[in-house]
Amino acid sequence: MFGYVRPYRPSVTLGDYEFYRSVYCGICRAMKRQTGQISSMTLNYDMVFLALARIIVGGRTISIHPHRCAVHPLKPRAMVVDNPATDYAARATVLLAYRKLADDVTDGRFLGKVPPATAKALLSRAKKRAGLAPLDREIETCLTSLSEMERGRVASIDRPAGAFGKLLGDIFAFGAPEAHADALRKVGDAVGRFIYCADAAEDFPRDVRSGSYNPYVLTYGDTLSDDAKLDIRASLINTLAAGEAAWRTLPLSDAGAAGRLFLNILYEGLPHRVDFLLPDAPKGKHKLTPYDGVLP
Repeated sequence: MFGYVRPYRPSVTLGDYEFYRSVYCGICRAMKRQTGQISSMTLNYDMVFLALARIIVGGRTISIHPHRCAVHPLKPRAMVVDNPATDYAARATVLLAYRKLADDVTDGRFLGKVPPATAKALLSRAKKRAGLAPLDREIETCLTSLSEMERGRVASIDRPAGAFGKLLGDIFAFGAPEAHADALRKVGDAVGRFIYCADAAEDFPRDVRSGSYNPYVLTYGDTLSDDAKLDIRASLINTLAAGEAAWRTLPLSDAGAAGRLFLNILYEGLPHRVDFLLPDAPKGKHKLTPYDGVLP
């Protein structure tokens, strides 16, 4: 994931944000307990969105307890504990990180200070401990398909975005009750497509300079006009609308803080994250403008 799936802080109460952090810390704790200390280094805030969705449809009582950790050894942090949603998000995070590193090794990519092959070796035991072999195969298949499209420099944004959407859809729906699986799959698919397209749009200037694969460069050439940026942003918002429509089909009661945070991310966090596509957006910053929901 690419750091897009975060709440819009100005619209989140302090209490709800503390709950958000407790879910993040709960996933981190679950990773350390289930897949090892090293695996927790792969956690990112995007996976909290997955945990929130599974918390909401799970309908279980949430237990939050203070715990110390290596990052915060002096002051205990509130953490969601013993919850199937955070446990699942922890294991799915490891599988996704491992398969992404395996894909980087195949493509010869070198990102950061640690070579992908070294990081992959360090995560191999964590992947085994994570289990979920059927999901692991689905992730591998989706990333292999996506990598083939990128190596083939497919000009269409829809095909690679669809592959990444399928990947997240599979993760969101895996092991969920039949009554929830279809809606969760469609939400994951929408968010996955959004992430891939938004990342391609944000990387456009860099990819023009480097010659790296980018469907928007192949479509629009060396420059994105203001009209093209607005078209891309409108398409991204419509993609989220499809996810929202699927979510609304679920027979959910009041989901409390988890529900409020989930909808905040879907309605505000993700749309604001692509405000860099607005014509008057400051360079290097994400302009935050009033927004009234996902539907255009």
